[in-house]
Amino acid sequence: MSKHLMVNIKSIAGVYLLMTSACLADPLSIDISSAWVAHEPSGQAVLAIELTGASRQAFQKFTEDHIGRATLLRVDGQVLLRSVVREPITTGSLRINDSNWTDEKVRVLADRLSQPGARLDVDGVD
Repeated sequence: MSKHLMVNIKSIAGVYLLMTSACLADPLSIDISSAWVAHEPSGQAVLAIELTGASRQAFQKFTEDHIGRATLLRVDGQVLLRSVVREPITTGSLRINDSNWTDEKVRVLADRLSQPGARLDVDGVD
């Protein structure tokens, strides 16, 4: 095999490994500062979440890197929301709702995420 062909194969293999490792990256675990029930003007219950400082920065970077891509938010391994990132989230505050959620469902989620050490996982979907 020629030296030139060998270099090209190594380059292609390197690019492939970088691409597949990005797709197989671990989910980002986000630390929660607080979570509570809020309401939209329509009366719909909304899960309001405030991130800790370090998680705020990590989540901002994640959303910058995933614009236009689908993501999953999980609590305790259960999918909470599947959404497409439209723009970077820089405030460290999230407001999540689903038209099927009742006030009770949102209260249970807020209570769970308010527990010490509560984490929310976010993962890109390819």
